[in-house]
Amino acid sequence: MHFTRDLGGRFPRLYLNFYEATQLGRFINDQTRENLKLLARVSSMGLAMVLAIVLGLGVGYWIDKKFGTAPWGFFIGLGVGIIAGFRNLYIIAKRAKFL
Repeated sequence: MHFTRDLGGRFPRLYLNFYEATQLGRFINDQTRENLKLLARVSSMGLAMVLAIVLGLGVGYWIDKKFGTAPWGFFIGLGVGIIAGFRNLYIIAKRAKFL
């Protein structure tokens, strides 16, 4: 990346043009690229699990407040969220060919 003087020489150009941005990828070797892909898959697995559980808990809590069924809606929502979370993990792992 080189700097050129823009705006009358007061501010250096800090952005990359398209060609410069595409050339940055050549510095990442194949092993690093595969490690980054694996890291992205694993982080998406964790996020999918947590979001499913939180959503299930939220729906269960809402059902408890709406119908006065405490604590059954909460626990049923927790169970459904955990099941949905593991289902999401299975789908992501199958898509990534871990299984």
